[in-house]
Amino acid sequence: MVDGRELAGFTVAVTAARRADELASLLERRGAQVVHAPALRIVPLSDDTELRRASRECIADPPDVVVATTGIGFRGWIEAAEGWGVGGELREALGSARLLARGPKARGAVRAAGLPDPWSPASESSAELLEHLHSLPSPDHHPPTRRSAPQTTPPSPDHHPPTRRSAPQTTPPSPDHHPPTRRSAPQTTPPSPDPRRRSAPESPLAGRRVAVQLHGRPLPDFVEALRLAGAHVIEVPVYRWTDPADPSALENLLSSVCAGEVDAVTFTSAPAAASLLSRAADRGRLAELVAALRGPVLSACVGPVTHRPLAEHAIPAVVPSRYRLGALVRALCEALPDRCPLLPVGGHRLQLRGHAAVVDGALKSLSPQGKALLRALADRPGRVVSRRELADALGGRDVDEHAVEQAVARLRASLGEPGLVQTVIKRGYRLPLEPMGDTPLCRP
Repeated sequence: MVDGRELAGFTVAVTAARRADELASLLERRGAQVVHAPALRIVPLSDDTELRRASRECIADPPDVVVATTGIGFRGWIEAAEGWGVGGELREALGSARLLARGPKARGAVRAAGLPDPWSPASESSAELLEHLHSLPSPDHHPPTRRSAPQTTPPSPDHHPPTRRSAPQTTPPSPDHHPPTRRSAPQTTPPSPDPRRRSAPESPLAGRRVAVQLHGRPLPDFVEALRLAGAHVIEVPVYRWTDPADPSALENLLSSVCAGEVDAVTFTSAPAAASLLSRAADRGRLAELVAALRGPVLSACVGPVTHRPLAEHAIPAVVPSRYRLGALVRALCEALPDRCPLLPVGGHRLQLRGHAAVVDGALKSLSPQGKALLRALADRPGRVVSRRELADALGGRDVDEHAVEQAVARLRASLGEPGLVQTVIKRGYRLPLEPMGDTPLCRP
């Protein structure tokens, strides 16, 4: 039975370099057959000169703002500093800054280092981090103080206000008196303001030192936005992504995806998705890969940032509302079975999954030939499929009708219900589609 094992019968690929075992375990608990093919490898940079330089710069002149983007990266930074004997100095320098963390893992790493609890965006996105940074108060901002009105003393009862002196009387001018005419000043047109000299309001980041912990690759858009706002950015490269240690596993996955031999591919980082696309382009198979991921093979990404390289090729993906491994697996548990129509056939409920069939809730394993035959029949439920067409599904012209009959017999045995595949004399075979009262019609 597949109760509680929603992914039974499906093959799911895991491309993660880290936490791959955790994700594979979650998928296997739901019944999936897992293929692990890391798309990238994480290389720590504890001896890297750039990391040392950035750390020394932070210690010598502590930053005003520190942005932690990943938990593993921030922990690696602190551990590297401890190895150099400057861990305490680095923590002291970072502790005086305003701390921000992109997500809960980065936030936990900051707190584990003994630093104050950082601010973290609900969306876990770099865009919201930037928005928050731009809303910070200016370093020299002080709220205006309201001046109190001057105190006045009420007049005493014997106070008499001063009398107003009358203006002196003047003699009117004589009739032949002509006052001198006043020359008018020449009219001048005020110069128009030069738009280039207009100064926009100063950004709250202007002049501030912002340390950004990178995660595997540079963050050009994020860093450039900070620099355009006037910030001095210290990039902190803690680790980098490189090719996987075993490239053959990724090559095999590429071939399996293009052939439709896996049902879903999971991605937990944008570099992993970009790596698979890049590998396909290098092998001249990018069009094949994109067609497969737009069609029979489902992509599942842990978040929208991870999905971005695929979205650039118009590849859809399942993205959970919460960017967690558990939520990713639950999203797959809903999406994968929903892609497989439930067929009311011969008084039974039949569902063809990746490498198996489900008959009345029971999982039935299929051989590659059995899967190919059942796929050809299920593509046209209720209609007759000729022996020649089924021979083509099994491998082409070298397969004769006798081989088709033997393969059909083995398929019936695997399903456990011979009536699910009906013989139509002198024409071929079909799945006898018989809608039942409580079973919905096949989904397109």
